Amino acid sequence: MSFVELDSLVKLPASAKRFDFWWANDDVKTTIHAQSKAWQDAGYVAEPNLRGKRVTFRRIEK
Repeated sequence: MSFVELDSLVKLPASAKRFDFWWANDDVKTTIHAQSKAWQDAGYVAEPNLRGKRVTFRRIEK
C-alpha cells in the first residue's frame, strides 16, 4: 500500500514517512504505540519501504 493510499484512509504523521521505527512491530503486550498494536491485533506485521513510500502488511499466524 502506498503512503498516498494509506493517507487517504488515515492521516499518517510525518514521522511515519521518515522513520522506519514508526513501523516497528513491537510486542503487543508491552507497546505504547497504538499503530503497532492495531495492525498486529488485526493479524499483520508492517514492512515499510520509506524510499519507495510504501508499506506492506503481511498476515501473521496466531
